Amino acid sequence: MYRLAHLSDLHLPFHLSNPFSLLNKRLIGFMSWQFNRRHIHLQNVLESMKSDLHQQKPDHMVITGDIVNISLPEEYKKAARWLEQLQDPEHLSVIPGNHDFYTRLPTNQPFHWWKNYMLDDNDKNLGDGFVSFPYVRYRGPLAIIGVSTACPMPPFSAAGLIGHYQLEKLEQILAGLSGRDYCRIILMHHPPFASDRHRRKQLKDIPPFLEIIRQHGVELILHGHMHVSSLRVIHGPAGDVPVIGVPSASASLKNPKGYARYHLYEISKSAKGWDIHVNVRGLQKDSFSPFMQEGNFDIMAPAPSFSSPHP
Repeated sequence: MYRLAHLSDLHLPFHLSNPFSLLNKRLIGFMSWQFNRRHIHLQNVLESMKSDLHQQKPDHMVITGDIVNISLPEEYKKAARWLEQLQDPEHLSVIPGNHDFYTRLPTNQPFHWWKNYMLDDNDKNLGDGFVSFPYVRYRGPLAIIGVSTACPMPPFSAAGLIGHYQLEKLEQILAGLSGRDYCRIILMHHPPFASDRHRRKQLKDIPPFLEIIRQHGVELILHGHMHVSSLRVIHGPAGDVPVIGVPSASASLKNPKGYARYHLYEISKSAKGWDIHVNVRGLQKDSFSPFMQEGNFDIMAPAPSFSSPHP
């Protein structure tokens, strides 16, 4: 059995050191942080989650984006220190979210500080640490595929984009994994679903992504972005593919969208396919309390069956 932890949307607290850096879209994000988000996304909640993750000792961890808030250089450095305290790059995989690529930056940013958590296994010895998406990291029975939906967008837009290059590469990766005995897990920040209610926040190239999944299939898709617990399915060639989202990892109990939770997946191979048992762990009582087991549910890939409680 292989144990995988999934958390998302850290939104690490920050302090502004250079007001001139707000002369772009960042001003909107900073105002949102000052008047709303800083009261929701709390450092002590993150520390409590980190402590619980260390106690649970998963074989690997994944973070599906929005580690920072408005893409300030000092945010990337602070986030790098937090990631180092959480886990080493061999046992932690990260993808960016829209807040991690909030505005256009020099070519050596924004992911220089986090590159070791996003390197494809085939690129580890390239020397320059160049990050290319999608990446593939093989961990135990898993093939972890990191897709970036992070792309600078106009003010008041939190949309995402995979892009033609990534879609082509993703199709090649999945074709290459065909017939190989891996549990294929895609990490992405934006969920692959359309929503009239959240149009300004949704992925722009959903149809071509869904077509790739319909053709090649995967066992599991993990995402963040919406700050709520969710479980949906999309069609694959051998059955429905589970798509699971988690709330913000730093959200207090007062957050109306949902307080901090993470998922701990126990993955094993059976005669029928991949058995995936999901443990839901969440914040208890107050921001200083430890995380505790809240519920669990089961998935069988490629033909999933669910049992309550759902996330």
